[in-house]
Amino acid sequence: MNVYDLATGPLVWLAFALCLGGLSVRTALFLRLARERDKPVFTGFEPRWAGLSILHWLLPLNVTALESPWVTLAGFLFHAGLLLVGFLGLGHAVFWNQAWGLNWWSIPDGLSDVLTLASLAAVLFFALRRLVRPEVKALTSAGDWLALALAAAPMLTGYLTAHGYGDPETMFLIHVCSGCALIAAIPFTRLSHALFFFLSRAVTGSDFGKRQVGAW
Repeated sequence: MNVYDLATGPLVWLAFALCLGGLSVRTALFLRLARERDKPVFTGFEPRWAGLSILHWLLPLNVTALESPWVTLAGFLFHAGLLLVGFLGLGHAVFWNQAWGLNWWSIPDGLSDVLTLASLAAVLFFALRRLVRPEVKALTSAGDWLALALAAAPMLTGYLTAHGYGDPETMFLIHVCSGCALIAAIPFTRLSHALFFFLSRAVTGSDFGKRQVGAW
């Protein structure tokens, strides 16, 4: 097995196994701790209010988003680029088909470039914000920088690979490895908010709904 086959085969499977396994364990631990420390969370859980709260925070409708429009815009650009290009970029769509037989439509390369550059600009915005805003800088840890680096690496290397910068094979392998590192690190880093955002908003929304103070 050559390096290419190793990177696009077993390494990808390992990354997803670590991601899904880690998220499953963390979810189980979260639910067990909740049952021990906050039993009312499971009493009269309100799915409707939980769903409304999640939706309200996925859209720029909440108070925090309205008070920080630039942060909100950067967050939306970053996540849109990362997710849309990651799942719908032409090269990725071909990979999903070859690896798992999944067929879905892809977005044009030009749009992928725009989304990627917008995401990288958002990463730069967040990095500068952590350096210049005292209240944010004081709360910034090594884990925050690691999360930014892990998120930026696949986008940057993917853009460089697509546009022929550097040795094609080397850049492609770096891109695949950085993508695998991002996926594998999700349960063990700040990137775990990909799961815990939904759990925390569901709990908060349900509780606020029962108190009749809104879903957010």
